[in-house]
Amino acid sequence: MYIMVKRPVKRARKPIKRALLKRAAPKRISARSATKLGRHSTNSLLTVPPLKTLERPYKPTPMPKIGDMAPDFSLPDANGSLHALSDHRGRQVVLYFYPKDDTPGCTLEAQGFRDDHDLYLAKNATVIGVSKDTCDSHRAFMQKYGLNFLLLSDVTGEAVERYGCWVERLLYGKRFMGIQRATFIIDERGRVKRFFPKVTPEGHSAEVMRAL
Repeated sequence: MYIMVKRPVKRARKPIKRALLKRAAPKRISARSATKLGRHSTNSLLTVPPLKTLERPYKPTPMPKIGDMAPDFSLPDANGSLHALSDHRGRQVVLYFYPKDDTPGCTLEAQGFRDDHDLYLAKNATVIGVSKDTCDSHRAFMQKYGLNFLLLSDVTGEAVERYGCWVERLLYGKRFMGIQRATFIIDERGRVKRFFPKVTPEGHSAEVMRAL
């Protein structure tokens, strides 16, 4: 005669083991919940990426407004000589930012300022163009189109950012960072007299002349 004996001890080990594994498994929570816990949470079981790795939209510096003191800068011209905005105190300055040398829109805009150069001189105004192109690029651009005003090279983009012109742009469905075409009229004391935050190249020089 055989007697079947149950072994509750062995059968009890499996659920205990599964419970221990479940308890030890990393707990996954949403990024929103992680925000509530704080960036420096001491919970070592969290597997949420650090908040600094999450993508955030770029926020450009606000453009100077009418009456603001225009941010000063010192940048090289086509020949490498430095020019500071403050060097032109006592004269009006037409400071314009543009994306790139020798492109259709930028060429059209520059030609307008070139053709009206004598009119700007008559109104005690200096025209200065700024882009992130190199000095060599500016020199070739000026020679090709006979430009008769200053072009300054802001390779690092410091002045471009300070004037709020470094922005996210959309072209053919693709987003990228670039220079927003904008113009600032700065008075003899160095304050912003008028600004054009979004410029259409054709006819822009005549638009600026009316505002001087």
